[in-house]
Amino acid sequence: MASPEQQFVREIEVFRTEAQAGAQFLYAYISFNSIISGKRKTYNEVNKTPLFWNTTIGSLQTSFFIVLGRIFDQNSKHNIDKLIKTAQDNKEIFSKDALAKRKKEQSHNADEWLDDYLKSVYEPTAKDFRELRKKVRKFRKIYESNYRDIRHKIYAHKEVSDTEEMKKLFSKTNIRELQKVFVFINSLYGMCQ
Repeated sequence: MASPEQQFVREIEVFRTEAQAGAQFLYAYISFNSIISGKRKTYNEVNKTPLFWNTTIGSLQTSFFIVLGRIFDQNSKHNIDKLIKTAQDNKEIFSKDALAKRKKEQSHNADEWLDDYLKSVYEPTAKDFRELRKKVRKFRKIYESNYRDIRHKIYAHKEVSDTEEMKKLFSKTNIRELQKVFVFINSLYGMCQ
């Protein structure tokens, strides 16, 4: 059986790959649309191979919606809640002693800098985890209100095919809001390192 630290490392690695992939898909999607927006010559070039570009842009969009579900859906095996629960249930892995041990294992000269480094290390408290869960709830609410039905009913399962119903679902979306969701997700990974 894996130690609490090994469990956390596994969960944070799964989370990292999801968070970074989702952000890459979203920003590639945004970049593509930005590149062709208002640039007639570029738009005309893209239209020489429309099937390729429609496939690419559709794949990016599908992918970031699928990732959102894997991160926020409660029944997803490696979701954001599992990561936080693993961390909260094993707070000792964030202690200065545990961190010092990891740093000594990772660096042959840790004795030269470790004491100074540990002076600025913060150990999370129960209050920190409550605040983190509150932020997760905020972003999950955004996901559930504006993106979950698109993910479930259009991309993951083809429940909606009516154009008007699809437009209605997409009318709730906001690219800046999606960016904020992925910034939060990726900053959470950064906090857990």
